[in-house]
Amino acid sequence: MKHVTWPLAAIVLTVVLALMYFNERGIHELQKVEPVLVGIYANLTAASRGAYSTSPHSLVSFWTPSTETARALTQAETSGEVVPARDEWQRTVGESTINAFGKELGKLEGVEGWRRFADVGKGRTFVKPGYWWQVTTGSSFRLDRLRELYHGMCGCEDTYIEVIAASDSSYARLTGTKKQ
Repeated sequence: MKHVTWPLAAIVLTVVLALMYFNERGIHELQKVEPVLVGIYANLTAASRGAYSTSPHSLVSFWTPSTETARALTQAETSGEVVPARDEWQRTVGESTINAFGKELGKLEGVEGWRRFADVGKGRTFVKPGYWWQVTTGSSFRLDRLRELYHGMCGCEDTYIEVIAASDSSYARLTGTKKQ
């Protein structure tokens, strides 16, 4: 009986302390995050001349190479993989190009902010590292401007972009004020 009582008491104490902590901070409500609409725009090519707008407060995501990508391509070739000609540009993108791209991305109309993560994944070819970007956009953001910026960086023919559109009620909100 002693062995069951102490772990249960520790769990109850942890829960009580956590509730006291959050109550002290004044966090009274946490709303669930639910995307309203998911749209995927694949192969956004230079031939697509339309002005693709996003819904207000969208999350736009896409991949770029990193400095690790060129090494992965060379290693894949050594292992017998074939690197398609359309992916050769990924060898030439260095950190300075990526940093300049991020700077210009932040200047695009409608971009409220962005972040990038080191990422490993498989797309049209084989598993390789790169960066996964997430851009928070407002109502004036246009995908064709992102496409032009991306294609200017890489000279590639197409771009895979994911768009998650969200209504104002789908953001997580912490409400309340800190107690004095």
